[in-house]
Order: sequence, then C-alpha cells, then structure tokens
Amino acid sequence: MQVSWRFARLLVAQGLLQGYRQFRLGAWWAVLPNYVQLGVLAVVMGGVLSHKLPAAASGQGTVPYILYFLPGVVLWQAFQNTVLQASEVLVAQRLIIKKNQVDIPTLGLYVPIVQWVHMALAVALVWVAAAVLYGPPGLGTVLLTLGLGAVCIVFGYVSGLAWGLLAVALPDIRQALPPLLNVGFWLTPIVYPASLVPAAWQGALAQWHPWYALMAPVQSAWSGVPPLPVPPWAAPMPWLMAVLHVWLVLRVLRHGRRQVLDAL
Repeated sequence: MQVSWRFARLLVAQGLLQGYRQFRLGAWWAVLPNYVQLGVLAVVMGGVLSHKLPAAASGQGTVPYILYFLPGVVLWQAFQNTVLQASEVLVAQRLIIKKNQVDIPTLGLYVPIVQWVHMALAVALVWVAAAVLYGPPGLGTVLLTLGLGAVCIVFGYVSGLAWGLLAVALPDIRQALPPLLNVGFWLTPIVYPASLVPAAWQGALAQWHPWYALMAPVQSAWSGVPPLPVPPWAAPMPWLMAVLHVWLVLRVLRHGRRQVLDAL
C-alpha cells in the first residue's frame, strides 16, 4: 500500500506541477482556455435561452443564463474527465503496474485528486465571473459546489475504473465511453433548463436520471432556478450505482488480476 501511495503522490505532482512548471499561471492553464470558451458560449447562448429559464425561487426576476450554465458544466466536466482518465489508468500506468506490486485503485487515486483541484480552480473562475457581473455568490454556494463536485468525481472514478478493467477484455468500451458521455451530457438539463423537458418526461427525469439529483442543486444554488422535485427513493440511485461499480472492481481484481496484468 505504501508503494501505491508513493506512486499516486508522484503522479499527482506530475499532473498538477510538472506539466505547468514553466508557466507563470501554473495549473490555471488546465482550466483557463476551456472555461474562457465556455464563458463566451454562455454569453452567446444566453441571448437565446435566458428567457426560457424560469424565474428564480426568490422572485427576483430573470435569471442570468451564465449562472445556470457554467456551474453545471463545471460538475459535468469534472465527472466526465474523471471517468475517461480513470478508464485509462491501466493503460497509462501499465509499466508501474506490471513492474511493482501495487494496489490499482490506490494507484489510480491521482485521477480524482487532480480532477478535484482542477474543478476547484474552475469554481474559482465561475465565482469571479459571477462576482464581477452580478455580485459575489455566498460561501454556502461554493461549498455545496465543491462538495457535490467531489461526490461526482468519486462516482466518476469508481465508474471509470470499473469500465477500464472491463476494457482490458473488450477494448471497444474505451472507444465507446466518450460518445456515451456526450450523450449523457445532452440528456442532462445543464445547457437547457429542466422546464424545457416535455412535462410527460419530467417525472422520469427526476426519478431515473442518475446524476440529476447531484447537478440540479448546484445549478439552483447559483441561479435560484428551482430544480424538479426528486422522490426520496430515487435520491440514493447514484450511490447504488457507485456501490455496484466498486463491487465490480473488487471482484475483477480479486479473481482476475493475473489475467488483467497479462492482457496489458
């Protein structure tokens, strides 16, 4: 376990420091270009979709589209990037895994740690933009975003690791993940408000969408747009999916570790 942690710490340092050491802004370059583009997109799309947003729960009138769009994108990108990078841990670190007796889930922890730091930097950028344009969001909003973002990253890590293990036997899985995640992004009311979903489907969205219960409270905290009510029995769905993926990871590593190493 100590060896696994040592390698994980080295990979965290590589992901956060070494790749940006020569730049004055350091790891900010991991998020700045992407979120500048997203900010421009939010301004452009806001002209089309702002009037589609329902009034804020506080009754203060029109909601700025950028306050609805950007926080949701921050969480989704943290989740998506974690899934994709976790699914590549076995391939990216195969030399370490094959030459050292490491615990693969522990070794791969560099992925969620780096992604959480990137997400925190992105949240800081969104906060600055919101503070300049509309007034500073409260500390509770920021903490809620960081907390639920961490949950999304943890779920993304166990999911990506499970699918990465399966991809050793079925390599097509690795190619299918990016388009499937893109489909998931557009099926999640992040770019558009849930109120635009046909009324007949809104109940199914709140009940069966595994990530809506995590994304919607953050967008509501920043924008004031009330989320769809999620039934109490549906709220644990992401946790049940995470437990299923953890079970799959442990089962594969317990009974098929040798086959996984031979296939790398």
